[in-house]
Amino acid sequence: MVVITRSQGHKIVEQMALRRAVQSVIFVIHADFLDSFLDAALYNNNLATSVQSLHIIFHRTFPPIPKLRQCLLAIRNVVDLELQLPRASAANWVRLLQGIRLPRLELLHTDCPPFSLAQFLNEHAAITHLNMSGRNYRGHDYYELANTRLSFLSEIEGPSSCVTSLVRDSPTSRVAAHCVNNADFALPLICLLSSLSTSTTALTVLQLDFDPTDYDLLRRIANAAPFVTTLKLVERSRSVSVRTFLLATITNKAHKLAPAGPNASSAPSLELLPPMGAGPRTTEVIASICA
Repeated sequence: MVVITRSQGHKIVEQMALRRAVQSVIFVIHADFLDSFLDAALYNNNLATSVQSLHIIFHRTFPPIPKLRQCLLAIRNVVDLELQLPRASAANWVRLLQGIRLPRLELLHTDCPPFSLAQFLNEHAAITHLNMSGRNYRGHDYYELANTRLSFLSEIEGPSSCVTSLVRDSPTSRVAAHCVNNADFALPLICLLSSLSTSTTALTVLQLDFDPTDYDLLRRIANAAPFVTTLKLVERSRSVSVRTFLLATITNKAHKLAPAGPNASSAPSLELLPPMGAGPRTTEVIASICA
């Protein structure tokens, strides 16, 4: 029987780490590989600093947050980062990303909810490509992105309500906006197009989800993005519950716009037609509220 002491074990791991080939692209899809990479990086710093593209994808399990943080802290030169953790809660995401600084990060692909991602984006304003899968996205999470500005953002894909917040005054040339839940449908398409019109560069590629009741869609797109060369429109009908949610949102906003006090009764009323028959009318009402 061969007995290996702890110091000998460390020596063996160190020798293996030094012989390990440096890779610029790393895929971490199970916990064993994560442990192996961290052990090797402990003895060979080049393994971590040479990584430019890191993809952490755990669909069925959820690895320990301390190890994930250790991995993110080690790959400080990464340019392309993918984080797919469907089983992570919003609190898990906050713990994972808090204090992480990746100064060279340009491409981010993640299913992190906006509530937990906003601060990370604010600290990585040099991101040029952003893909938000929307898997962990909840109703009004996009409010958290209202004050986030990515001054170098050239390409974005994600829930339309999040895209609306992030493309404002950005040099975005490629956009894919999807309707993930009620909040995306409730936020009018005209608001997204209004944000797209503020792009500081020519928008050339555009993909949108739309509802059949969206009024005069092509004309609105042409006005907001006249230089589009590639356009993809995907029809996604609102359910009855979504239409009800939409009209309730409009009504609430209208009440907020109405003056309060003794003269409240003289405020102009807002007439809403039934959802199925009021596509153009409803869109115009929303447009005036968003303006």
